[in-house]
Amino acid sequence: MRRVDGVFQKMDPWISEDPDIIAAGGAMPELVYLRGLAYIRRNLTDGRIPKKVLGEITDGIPGARKHVDGLVRVGLWADEGACWTVRNWEKWNMTTDEIGTRSKSRADAGKSGANSRWHDAKHGPGNPAGGCSRCAAAGWL
Repeated sequence: MRRVDGVFQKMDPWISEDPDIIAAGGAMPELVYLRGLAYIRRNLTDGRIPKKVLGEITDGIPGARKHVDGLVRVGLWADEGACWTVRNWEKWNMTTDEIGTRSKSRADAGKSGANSRWHDAKHGPGNPAGGCSRCAAAGWL
């Protein structure tokens, strides 16, 4: 199995006992549901599964459309025309915008930490770097 750092999907460990999964038909609709969650997370679609990827997420699952219909019938997925949406996606998962904001925040924090460690150790009040915005902001110039 391929591992991509930072790309994981939250999952309820009791999903096989969820009344809606059972009502949708059990194990096969559950597999379609889980593959749908993986697709959403991998592609950052904010809870939407385009209908054109049904074959991708249901490869090897006989009667896939019947299982999707079961998920829609019990309300786990909603039919939105060109796509299905997963109920409560944004309640339990970050949106694409939130992921981007978090990623930028973490990158900025890393840059700041690197500057603190390497720049400030080399330069400081006694050895400012002329023209350096960080030295100027610290009042060392």
